Amino acid sequence: MDFSKAVEAADGDVEKVVEEFMESQVHRLPVAIHVDVKNGLKLTLFLAAIRGFVETTAPGMLNWETLKYREQSYVKVSPTAEARRALNDMPDIALYYSASGEALIATLNENLLERALDRRLARRENDDKEQPKQDEPSSANPDEHWLGESMGLQVKKDLVMLMEQGMKQGYRRAMQRLSWGNLPILNEWKRRYPQSDPVALHERLWERRLVCPGGGMYVWNDEWQTMESTIFGHPGVPKPGKGLPHQLKDIKSANFGVTFEHIEAIGENGLRARLELIR
Repeated sequence: MDFSKAVEAADGDVEKVVEEFMESQVHRLPVAIHVDVKNGLKLTLFLAAIRGFVETTAPGMLNWETLKYREQSYVKVSPTAEARRALNDMPDIALYYSASGEALIATLNENLLERALDRRLARRENDDKEQPKQDEPSSANPDEHWLGESMGLQVKKDLVMLMEQGMKQGYRRAMQRLSWGNLPILNEWKRRYPQSDPVALHERLWERRLVCPGGGMYVWNDEWQTMESTIFGHPGVPKPGKGLPHQLKDIKSANFGVTFEHIEAIGENGLRARLELIR
């Protein structure tokens, strides 16, 4: 994957490489907004009002192009040459959206919008609800069905791998700081009571055991005359530590859903959230 290759080839500041990559490749993210609508006319008027407001507020800054895919119309909104001159570092991106009497779909990824339009056509062509719909997950695969009617999020193992590549440096530094934050008091206990275990002494006095966030132990380093973590070391001789917790690495897929619903028993609106983790 391009993201993994960019991180692996990074020389120095990995976080900067990740930030630059995301800025230049944001249009490739497989992320879209899908909003169900009840009244297509009201949606049309709403979109027209937004376009009119933008054109009045910042005229000549955006291009509005009407395109077609499989006889379905959608709109591409992109910055004009004038906008690019005003913002030299503006990335070459565009917003794509499709409005119908069924839903509003918006995304930065044109290919993703086309796949959504494919599914919309498939649903229209298949009036028999008992027939499996094209490109829609089967209930035989519990890790691929949507848990929420209002909002859903599905994550595969590949995302965890990307997170580890992009976050491991910052994550490890954050865990180091947390681990080293316990060293001053442990060193003070060691100085005052050299014959006692500083960790056990602190727990006995404060009824709280100081733990290393990386899962390591605190031990005495006689050469440096300081306590240190077996995972992260100490500021004088730091150790890289571990990446993301193995609990996250073991996840094969995650499914999250939110449903806004009316609760008849109390006569009020409520929210139901569900989460499934497959390891």
